[in-house]
Parts: sequence; structure tokens; C-alpha cells
Amino acid sequence: MRRGGSTLTYLGVFLFAGSPKRAHFQPILDKIFNNFENWKGMSLSMAGRVSLVNSVIMGQLSYSFQVHRWPISLLKDLISTIQNFLWSGSIKDSKPVIVSWWMCCKPKQEGGLGLRDPRFLNLALLKKLSWSLLTDDSFVYKFLRGRFFSTGFTVRRFWKSSIWSGLKSLIQPIIDESIWAPGINSKVRFWTDNWLGSPLVAVIDFDVSLEPPLDSVIGDVSTNAVWSLPISFINSFPHLAEEIRKVVFCDKDTFIWRHSSSSRITCAEAYLSLAGPFTKERWGDKFWASFIPPSRSIFF
Repeated sequence: MRRGGSTLTYLGVFLFAGSPKRAHFQPILDKIFNNFENWKGMSLSMAGRVSLVNSVIMGQLSYSFQVHRWPISLLKDLISTIQNFLWSGSIKDSKPVIVSWWMCCKPKQEGGLGLRDPRFLNLALLKKLSWSLLTDDSFVYKFLRGRFFSTGFTVRRFWKSSIWSGLKSLIQPIIDESIWAPGINSKVRFWTDNWLGSPLVAVIDFDVSLEPPLDSVIGDVSTNAVWSLPISFINSFPHLAEEIRKVVFCDKDTFIWRHSSSSRITCAEAYLSLAGPFTKERWGDKFWASFIPPSRSIFF
């Protein structure tokens, strides 16, 4: 742990209470701006500048991005600085930009430069951290769940935390984009968790006198991966009961993010869900034509 000026750092991460402010990240920005100044006189090509931004600048940002949500005004200033460097080679000289930032951030195979937008990269990394907070069973995440949540994924109360301020707005969207795959003796809540496409309380006209109660879990209405739904439920909702019987149990409760091929959130898939989807350009149609010799087509 090291104290630098008025900011305390631990393993390279700035520690402070409350919402992140510009001053908390100024040391990181100073290092980035110094890099830009050092590269100014190197006569770099556009491809070289793009490569440096992607490999060096984004690398310097990603460590902090994994922990804190940066102020949006700060990210916009950073993007403006990157644009100046890309088009003029200097962060202090600006030239007319004829290609939009959104276009620059598209993948190369889709017509862009393959840059990553710092705004979406920050959110993608925090979304991955939020997923770990919701699903990881290691000690640190169990501790944080006990601190921030009361029952299930219900937020306990307000916390003056520099990390939680960036995660709290991502928790509910992740829950809405995910579904439970119940396991044997499941602890997934029968009525209020989403394990059938939507929570049961959202798809039926719920009767408070109907059993089981709202806090019951799937394990209360199943035994060894075999459903044992109450007769009152079957009689009241026969079609829904039939759909429930089709649900196959897993070995253990599994939370699945529906936008992922691996069921969990990765940074790459989170970034694509935030920044995309992108439309592939048919570049061949722009340069080649059957009536023009290929050796001449590029000049038209």
C-alpha cells in the first residue's frame, strides 16, 4: 500500500471513498499524455498510431477500468485527445476529422480501425466484475455479496463505496439479461427468480393465498430432480405446470447470461453487446467491377 500525494493506492489501484472524480484518475491521464508527447516526433504512420493506442493506451486504462467507473466527461476528453493524436500525431493539434469515432471503433473486418471505445471498454470490464460479484463463489465475492445484498440479488442499502457506485447500475440489467438453470435441490426462488423465461409472478395473476409462498425455492417443489408441484398450482395453471415439467435439472444452480455462448460474461462479449452490433461492409463491391480490369479498379 502506498500513499502518493493525497491519493492512497493498493496494487496500483487508487483507493478513495465516494463516487470517482476526475482528480482520482489524473495520475493515469498524466502518464498517457506523456506517452503521446513522447510519440509526437516519431513520424508514425496512421497504422502505427492505431497500434499504439490499442496496445499501450488501452492497456494503461484497462487496469483502472476493471475497478472504477470513470466520469463520462473525462472519457469524452480522453477520446478527443486520442482523435487528435490519430489524425495529427499531436494531442495539441487538431485537424478536421472526416471519419466518425464510431466508425473508427468498428472492427477492421467491418470497415473500421479496430479501436476500442473507452466508454464501452470501461462498462464491459465493470460488467464482467459485476458478473463475478453475482456468481463467483470465492471468498472475496461471497464477502461482497454479504455486504451489498440482503437476500438474493436485492440491494441492501446505500454504500459510500468507490467501487459499488460503478457496479450498482449494472446489476439489474445483467439480471434482466440472464436466466437460471436450476440444479438438484435448487435454491433458486420459485416465484421471483427468472428460470422459465420470466419470473412466475410476472406471467400469472398471482394469488397471495396460493402456496408455496413468495420466498419458496425450487427445491421445495421438487425431489431429486423430479417435480412435485402442489395440486392447487396444477389445477390453477395447467399449461404453466406442463411447461415447468419440461425443465431439465442441472447438477447445480447455474446463472446463465443469454448473450454469451459460454453462459457467462466475458469482456469481449460484454463489449460487443454494448458497442455493437456492427454491420459488415462489402468492400469488394466498392472497388471491383466486372467491366474494369482489377489492376485499374483501385483508381476509380
